[in-house]
Amino acid sequence: MISVTVTDYNKRGYLKHALNSVFNQTLDKGLYEVILTKKEEDREVDDYARKNVAKVIYEETSRLGERIYNAMQESKDDIITFLEDDDMYDENGLQVINDAFKERKIGGFRNQVILIDQFGNKTKEELKGG
Repeated sequence: MISVTVTDYNKRGYLKHALNSVFNQTLDKGLYEVILTKKEEDREVDDYARKNVAKVIYEETSRLGERIYNAMQESKDDIITFLEDDDMYDENGLQVINDAFKERKIGGFRNQVILIDQFGNKTKEELKGG
């Protein structure tokens, strides 16, 4: 199974879109869990996450690395993916990850990154680098 850790990092308005991209995957929902870690409560987003069976964790710390680490500790799966609030998965994203780990023994995997503007239009095909 796959654990998807989603972190809220002070970018109001984006988080629900990020979560929506996770909840609308082609991969069977029984093959992944969602762990949302955030600093403060937002009833609309939190209810949406819980309705879609995400675990919501509130963290006092503003340190992103610490919040990701704590979410990883909550994970019960062997494959852990990371999604920040201003990112989104392609609808096949988790299927690609699942297939990659199922077909071969690998320790890590990096998806293609497609940059979009505030309207959802592609600005560049792929982010280069690291």
